[in-house]
Amino acid sequence: MNLKISRRTWRKLLAYGVFLLLLFIFGALYQGLWRSYERRSGFVVEQDRLAAELAELEERKSELERLIASLKTERGLEEEVRTKFQVSKPGEKTVILVEPDAKVGEEDDADESWWQWVKNLFDFKKE
Repeated sequence: MNLKISRRTWRKLLAYGVFLLLLFIFGALYQGLWRSYERRSGFVVEQDRLAAELAELEERKSELERLIASLKTERGLEEEVRTKFQVSKPGEKTVILVEPDAKVGEEDDADESWWQWVKNLFDFKKE
């Protein structure tokens, strides 16, 4: 049995070892870069969501500022009280509009059952 390893075999083993070491280092670097990319893309999505929320809140703020400015005037305050509490000044008359009710004898065609539709189909009225 020849247990002596030739110089060529040692070089091949060393080359495989270096290759595996470089492959491991490359894999570790790739994994770190991938995690960094995922975190960054998550931050970008979060930043876009927060920017949209900020724009919405700024719009709401300007709306509320207009309402506050309106309520500082006598007319704006009176208008808000009238709409919220449905009140009128003394001496004013209030008009209430009521929609007419549906006729009592009138039936809605959409509520008919399919059986009623079949019965009406073959119903011959006697005249």
